[in-house]
Amino acid sequence: MPWRLILFILLLVLIMFFVGYNLDNRSDISVVFYTFQDVPVFFAMFGSFLVGVIIMLPFALGSPFKKKQKTPKQKGRNADTHNEQRSEKAAQQ
Repeated sequence: MPWRLILFILLLVLIMFFVGYNLDNRSDISVVFYTFQDVPVFFAMFGSFLVGVIIMLPFALGSPFKKKQKTPKQKGRNADTHNEQRSEKAAQQ
């Protein structure tokens, strides 16, 4: 059985225990013009997590494109350096 699957299942079990123990804890959530009353704390935490994921998603998806643009320039520099080293070795012999 793959280790990632086992760890994922264990993580889900821990989350379920957390949810089960915190369903009785309730709070009022005020959003600018409206107040949600008696909302379980877990839902507030889960909602905050989702908002954070949505905000970070463009940054996470944007970074590989920037790395791909920089990579050819670096390869070109490395190739030029490698060619210079070869020509210097040939000149020394």
